[in-house]
Amino acid sequence: MSAVEHALAAWSRTATDTQLENGPSLDDLGGPAAVAAEAAHLAGGPLLGILATATAHSFTIHPGRTFTPITQALQHGLAHPHSAWTLAEALDTLCNHAALLQAMEPKHLGRLLAGHAEAALRAQASPHLARPALAGLLHLAITGRCNPTSSC
Repeated sequence: MSAVEHALAAWSRTATDTQLENGPSLDDLGGPAAVAAEAAHLAGGPLLGILATATAHSFTIHPGRTFTPITQALQHGLAHPHSAWTLAEALDTLCNHAALLQAMEPKHLGRLLAGHAEAALRAQASPHLARPALAGLLHLAITGRCNPTSSC
């Protein structure tokens, strides 16, 4: 296990029910620098949603701060998700945290999600990615962050 995974395990043993429901922050995972060092590894596996949650909380805790290496890793994780459920979990977090969504460049995210849906329809990618991708696109369209008729 990596240092961040150890920190997550330690945090989960002492967290309250409310904290467990809300998820950790980057500070809970060893701090932004530690997470940034492991972000690519975390985003490429089943911890993508936890990474998104921790980053979203940290935007709230540290307004105005950027977490570029982490958001870049999140973008890569969303482009190449470990599974459909990790994509769905990360998108749920993005759609509920405006600061993180803005940092992820909604138009780029919209094109990425459209690509997942189109690839699934052409049988070039897992069809299981289409559902969370389309749900994410719908959220972006409804909130006015992406116009699906103009390729976002």
